[in-house]
Amino acid sequence: MNKLNIHTSETSAEEREEILKVTEESKVLTDLSLVWKGQTTQIPEVDRIISKLANIRFLQRLSFNFECIDINDHFCDCLRHLLHLLTFLSTFDLILNNATLTNQGVISLADGISNTSLVTSLRISFMNCNEFDDTGIVYLMEILSDKTNLRNLNLGFGFCRSITQNSAKEVARVLRSNPNLTEIALDLRSGGLSTFGTKIISESIQNVEKTNILSFHLLGEDNIARAISSIPYVTHLRLDLTIAGLTDEDIDSVLESFRQMKRLRELEIYINPDLNLSEVGRSRLMDAVASLPPLSKLFIRIIGQFAQEPQVFFANPRKILLSHPYLVNFKFHLYKTNVTDDRLVSVADGLASLTKLIKVSFFVFHEPLITDGSLSKLFEALANIP
Repeated sequence: MNKLNIHTSETSAEEREEILKVTEESKVLTDLSLVWKGQTTQIPEVDRIISKLANIRFLQRLSFNFECIDINDHFCDCLRHLLHLLTFLSTFDLILNNATLTNQGVISLADGISNTSLVTSLRISFMNCNEFDDTGIVYLMEILSDKTNLRNLNLGFGFCRSITQNSAKEVARVLRSNPNLTEIALDLRSGGLSTFGTKIISESIQNVEKTNILSFHLLGEDNIARAISSIPYVTHLRLDLTIAGLTDEDIDSVLESFRQMKRLRELEIYINPDLNLSEVGRSRLMDAVASLPPLSKLFIRIIGQFAQEPQVFFANPRKILLSHPYLVNFKFHLYKTNVTDDRLVSVADGLASLTKLIKVSFFVFHEPLITDGSLSKLFEALANIP
């Protein structure tokens, strides 16, 4: 066995004991993913698992995803010691939600990362973590500025209200100082970073070697239009507009950016009905998606209750699908949008023209205006795809 995925929210105490035993005995383990959703009583078990990992020197990919409010400085100190020992590590993900670590914990984490000389893919995500401030983040960014071998960098500060534009300047410096980055993901949602802070980060992307950025993902409230204008050679783009401050004035910039993305092949776009767009602006945003060069993958997710008519946001799905005849992967998710039958039928009509499609995902949740008739047409269209 060289790969192990652990989801502790789905396991009993006895099963976790068995996991500890397997982890300790897996000397050749190279890929470990640990998802932990628990409370205070489980924290000692987390420490025990980390101590067992010290015996697995050949780990190449390590992923921790914790939703425990009591992940603290002690955990980061244990992690620092572990990272010093994992000399073959190339991919490291750490996702913390509601953690109570302070600046000292962030500094310990940074010290551990400083010794991971082979890491090319790094994800550090702090969600709702408000016990540290700029001091810890500035130190972490100083360490990352020296990691010039990074190819994939994912930084998250969602809803961290204790950091400011001083941290934003250091994030921008990391992006400028890593010329080999090919994938960038940033989560700047509703935190302490001001509009000026997100602007600093967005502008810094313009100084990254443009031909290198192949995949870009930005979650943030401001400057999305500015950010995507700086990456015309991107091949994979993910835009989360569920809380973005996109306005009608930004649509022209988005349209122009899309026109320049001649190499774009995969697009994921997340939409919230409450964007600051007029009916015309919403329609033009969808027209911008249709105007892109032929895509191989398209994922559109619309979330939330429409205050206005839902049709204005997805006016002609058939037109979008006809504009991308080479799609091999199409995902269409609706969640409480009050979309109507005719729009779903339009999707079915568009699917009928896609002869290359090999993967489809539909998710329709709490849509009271959709009837069995339109769903039947959708399933019929799917059944007829070669």
